[in-house]
Amino acid sequence: MPAHRTPDAVELRVVAVRPDGDGEAMMGRVRVSIPFTIPGERVVVRVGPIHENEAQARLLEVLEPSPDRVAGRCRHFGGDAHPTCGGCAWQHIAYPRQLQLKQALVHDAAARTLRRPPDTLPTLAPTPSAPWGFRQKAHFAFSADPRGRRVFMGHFARGSRHVLPVVECPVQAPEANEVAFRFGEAAAAAGPTLGLRGLLARVSQSTGKVMVTLVSDGQPSRQLRALTRRTLVAAPDVVSVSASVHSGRGSMILGAQTKVVAGADRLEERIGDVTYLVSPGAFFQTSGSAAAILVQQVLRHIPPEASVLDLYCGGGLFALPLAQRGNQVLGIEANETAIQDAVASRQANRIPAARCLFVAAPVEAGLRRVSPASARAVVLDPPRAGASESALTQILHLRPEVIVYVSCDPMSLARDLRVIERGGFSVTKLQPVDMFPYTAEVETVAVAVRPVRDTS
Repeated sequence: MPAHRTPDAVELRVVAVRPDGDGEAMMGRVRVSIPFTIPGERVVVRVGPIHENEAQARLLEVLEPSPDRVAGRCRHFGGDAHPTCGGCAWQHIAYPRQLQLKQALVHDAAARTLRRPPDTLPTLAPTPSAPWGFRQKAHFAFSADPRGRRVFMGHFARGSRHVLPVVECPVQAPEANEVAFRFGEAAAAAGPTLGLRGLLARVSQSTGKVMVTLVSDGQPSRQLRALTRRTLVAAPDVVSVSASVHSGRGSMILGAQTKVVAGADRLEERIGDVTYLVSPGAFFQTSGSAAAILVQQVLRHIPPEASVLDLYCGGGLFALPLAQRGNQVLGIEANETAIQDAVASRQANRIPAARCLFVAAPVEAGLRRVSPASARAVVLDPPRAGASESALTQILHLRPEVIVYVSCDPMSLARDLRVIERGGFSVTKLQPVDMFPYTAEVETVAVAVRPVRDTS
């Protein structure tokens, strides 16, 4: 990387990685966040304003590169690309080192918070080598040039809501990319009056078929509908096309309602021995291979004969294989579309409804109707913010034998495990799983057990 020395440039040693994936160096008492660095590297940076002993810095030069530094594969990634795509933070780090850093993020969060944290196990990944094309759910945004004459498709630039035009995205499934870029080229040729806001393409790992959702800032125009029929509905690899209207300014990808306009209502996905039916508006894990690891880990720690309470159950990722194995399962989820998917998947797998019941309700409200007999084991997979205080309190009152907590954020996980620990449980396992290579995102399967002597 070429040097850009100026009087305000400083040399620093990167000593750690931050939860957002940036490297961290110390400048006296000031913690300096430096993107695209690796612990151990000596770098030249330009430090921005200091606020409460925290500062952001721009990387100018790597004086002593880490042996784990590699060239990023994507042309839109990293320090030499200005502006930089916000989709990846770690393409400059060799994949084995990424897995170690994710283990460290989980370990550090637990060590700072828990009284008796267990050792954090090495991060599990679907493949030990550098994975590409693993994101089965591809997302692109649309924008127009400053004069509003040309529409283009891309990703949000790092740290902003500005759309960066892209011509490749190697972390996304090639089948999804092919559909998206084909549509993006047609949209650019059609002009800026389409009202497009985004495109989501999910590819089934088991069938290779693609489900596409177009997001617009108003009801789809006649021009957009014609373009959709020509480029998507007629495509042999696309089995479902949906429309979602999102006119607000929030960060949510989809609008309040998503409607299937052509093809199947759901995409079929298979993980292990279970078939899942996924609606365009429902959440489902981005990588089927990584989701399979999560399922294996959860099932490993739930006794085969235990009644299971599955909270924030989504479309039944854990509930269905548990019930298929023979567990009695009650799943609670606030998203009605996800519950409808779970019921459809239960029927597709011929699992008796009496063995696997799904309830559409906020977790806190659903828990009030649960008896301890229905919850010898509890599985919870909450959003990034973690479980609510009310939900955790009610779980502890049920006094399950084991709690298996699946989290996508080490900080909120550690906070909630501290509450569970104070409730008399011992945290016995922390297993990181890599769902999002080339980012600092990490899933964790945590296991907490109630001591056998506590029989009251």
